Amino acid sequence: MYYIISKENRVIAKINYRPSLEDLSSRAEFYIESDVNIDLQDVIYMKGRLQKRKAVIIPKFIIDIEGKDRDGDGVKELISGSDDIINVSIMIQNDKGIIDYNRKDSFYLSIVGDIDIILDDMNRKNLIGKKATLVEGMFSFKIKARNTLGVVYISVESIDGTVTKNSEKVEIIL
Repeated sequence: MYYIISKENRVIAKINYRPSLEDLSSRAEFYIESDVNIDLQDVIYMKGRLQKRKAVIIPKFIIDIEGKDRDGDGVKELISGSDDIINVSIMIQNDKGIIDYNRKDSFYLSIVGDIDIILDDMNRKNLIGKKATLVEGMFSFKIKARNTLGVVYISVESIDGTVTKNSEKVEIIL
């Protein structure tokens, strides 16, 4: 397994293939290869190594992806180079499993993959790795595939550590 680490030393993605060093270095990210398979929401990068998170924090981030699952594997797909768009919403679920629309938490958003992001005229460089804030309990944006194939990883992590991080993936297909 390969774990992608952001410039803030946060684990932002887990993949099963060696990532492109050129792509990672363009975003000041790096990867760590490991024989240990830890779920992304349970892994942290500390003191130069990967460690399993000791405690689960409740509430947790929910990443809702509105798109088509064309092959029935539970992962939404984008068609490469088309006008196909997927809506992504980030919310917080409380310890009772209910979405809390009164939350105004701030979080870090990380996206690994070759896509365009559509969000109030902001481009990818303005959004990725920056602080974002829930408005009326939600943060939404759209993604569109470029002319490539692969997997896009969307990850959110609480700035103050009070909400459990989460990640989802989207496949880019022909």
